[in-house]
Amino acid sequence: MFTVYLEKLDYNNNLNLFKNKTQLYIVQDLQIILTSLSKWKPRDSNLRNSISARSLYKVVFECSKHVIGEYKQNDAVELLMYVLNKLDSELRQRPPAEGEDKITFSDDPSFATSMFSSMLICRECCQGCGSLYTQRSETNLVISLGIPSEYYNGVSTNSSVGTLTDCLERFFGVEQLQDKRVDCKVCNSSQKSNSKIWISQLPEVLCLHLSRFVYENNQSVKVQTLIQFPMVSLDMSKYVQSENGIAVDREDCLYDLSSVIEHKGNR
Repeated sequence: MFTVYLEKLDYNNNLNLFKNKTQLYIVQDLQIILTSLSKWKPRDSNLRNSISARSLYKVVFECSKHVIGEYKQNDAVELLMYVLNKLDSELRQRPPAEGEDKITFSDDPSFATSMFSSMLICRECCQGCGSLYTQRSETNLVISLGIPSEYYNGVSTNSSVGTLTDCLERFFGVEQLQDKRVDCKVCNSSQKSNSKIWISQLPEVLCLHLSRFVYENNQSVKVQTLIQFPMVSLDMSKYVQSENGIAVDREDCLYDLSSVIEHKGNR
């Protein structure tokens, strides 16, 4: 879908907006790569007709080094977030009005953001009676999931195996806010709160990030626990609750795995 959208972009009729030599743009090289991949067919086993992403890598590196650092080590999800936000900015650009040089931006989210954005709702309720205290919503390009502590028990070298469902249950489960008390008008007393997150809108492309760092003895330690995940039909329906109360179709909440980004480095 994203490839079809990029193929329809006409840069020449957009006052050469993306040919501005003072700026670097990711969208042009991404369009070339995705269009080539959509038409690619292997001729033989030695992949002599393979597609190189060197040009895209170069422009992403040149763009991102001014933001995340040329030699600074960063998590893979930080780079993914930067690329998505950069694409969103580029696709929302509008050519200058006649007689002006200033580029403007649309207030509407771009197609890139719409494909990856999920809407989360966080609700805080009274532990005593369950009445709602507060509710807030936010959009996320990536959902970061922690690894349940029972799989590493504070030991970063633990070799136990967990599942993606366990991580999802931890994220979307009820959290008891022990340090926060609220005056409940129903209970007529000061009560502790519970917090729970729901998804009100799922994206076309769901990005899940495994957050593998925990703090032990005042230092950051990487959890090495292996996480198993399904290749097809990841069911997100149990974590979805629409704001208007309309039941969601389970078939619209199933995801097949399309790619994995693995960060390898000193940590």
